[in-house]
Amino acid sequence: MRRTFGPEYVMIRWVAELFNQLRGEALSGEGPPEALFKRVGISRG
Repeated sequence: MRRTFGPEYVMIRWVAELFNQLRGEALSGEGPPEALFKRVGISRG
């Protein structure tokens, strides 16, 4: 299994971090996922 460094690796790490944050907020009930998406600058729809 080759290790990737560069855009793919960064994207994978970023997505992993995003999901960790999302799951953490969902579990603690600190608000809807929409708030997190707005905070990181992703607009869905």
